[in-house]
Amino acid sequence: MKREQRNFFSAVLLSLILLLALAAPALSEAAEKSRAQADACVMDDAGLLSDADESSLEKTLADIGTAHKARIVVYTVKDLKGEKAGTVANRFADKFAVGTENGALVLLVAPKERDWYLATDKKMKSRITDDIGTDYLSGKVLPSFKKDDYAAGFKAYAAAADEMLTYYEKEGKPFDPKAGFSFIALGIAVVLAGGVFYLVRSSLIASMSNVTSATEADAYLSHEGLHLTENRDSFLYMNVTRHEKPKKQGKDTSSRDESHGGGGGKY
Repeated sequence: MKREQRNFFSAVLLSLILLLALAAPALSEAAEKSRAQADACVMDDAGLLSDADESSLEKTLADIGTAHKARIVVYTVKDLKGEKAGTVANRFADKFAVGTENGALVLLVAPKERDWYLATDKKMKSRITDDIGTDYLSGKVLPSFKKDDYAAGFKAYAAAADEMLTYYEKEGKPFDPKAGFSFIALGIAVVLAGGVFYLVRSSLIASMSNVTSATEADAYLSHEGLHLTENRDSFLYMNVTRHEKPKKQGKDTSSRDESHGGGGGKY
């Protein structure tokens, strides 16, 4: 009986050793993938990018992140599985912000649901603001997303993020595309343009020797009068085409809180 028990336990132990030996490569691969994702700036789980585009974007975002002591991330998902895009994006913003000086910015894209979301953690939201900042970024990427040109959209995202963070570091305040606009400069430009137009017009009129202003209104009338030789109205048909006016999609800001900024919507 004892011998049978020893044989049984030996068989179980051998089975466990074999199972661990077979599982070790898979566990190692999963661990490597997890470490790679922790360091990556591009996680294209939805497969929207070619290998070349993904590699190029990875380098670009990594360089921008290093320059600004932050993490700038693109994350595409196959399926949100009922979760809000903002909830998922916030979770990753918190994850990538760890160990950075200036936080994280995450652009999440879910092509199945046609959802997008820009998430900022607590540090980053002071640099890229909820309304002006996210509106500017979304304005750069959405035209490409609507055409399913994701590579171009992500490239525009990287450039805009770099522009906005560079502005913050130089000016000490969040980026505002209207900040460089001057009504005084506009007024001066309008006055100068009007003056140039007046001078050119006056010069052209002065050079036309055969053109003079009439002293009386009668000079502009034809004294021969108007003679109608035929008068006919023919109504053939009318074709009316109706097109539904597309409804404007509102921006989703439901995932904002004290620790997260950003916004999203449909594309």
